[in-house]
Amino acid sequence: MRARGYSLRTEKTYIYWIKQYIVFHKLKHPSSMAAQEVTAFLSHLAIRLGTPLPLTYCNLAGTLERYKSY
Repeated sequence: MRARGYSLRTEKTYIYWIKQYIVFHKLKHPSSMAAQEVTAFLSHLAIRLGTPLPLTYCNLAGTLERYKSY
């Protein structure tokens, strides 16, 4: 990620969200999941954390996009 110019803090944030996503789905690899799993995770975050869904979606979508590109 740093080769693409991301800061260490951004890298750590992306890694945190990727880990949370994988753990939520019982260690299932993200490449084997589809939109349903993303929606379930985002809904869980919105309910548990009280985070507005659009904000949560924006953060996670960026993270997952970065994950898929590596």
